[in-house]
Amino acid sequence: MSDKNIEKKKKVKTSSYVEKTREQRLEDVKPIFLKLSELNLNITNEPVRRLYKLINEFLNEGIRQTIHIPFPEINRKIRGILSPNAKEPSWVKLEVLE
Repeated sequence: MSDKNIEKKKKVKTSSYVEKTREQRLEDVKPIFLKLSELNLNITNEPVRRLYKLINEFLNEGIRQTIHIPFPEINRKIRGILSPNAKEPSWVKLEVLE
């Protein structure tokens, strides 16, 4: 592949980034808050407190967050990605600890 083709591919990737607004980021995390309250998980649990800190950074500063928080009390781990890129979905889930 020629150097010209490599440069074109790099340009296409960088131009597709569109940052979410604070309102869009808030809409991304609302389902997370609803699910946590549905499961009766709140900030009295240390892993949930750590998740809230990451969500707060994501909301206020628009920093991408990769989440991997062990939650041994319920034999789970919290995993996910909070993405400030409008073209990439944000997600968080509880996985069984292995």
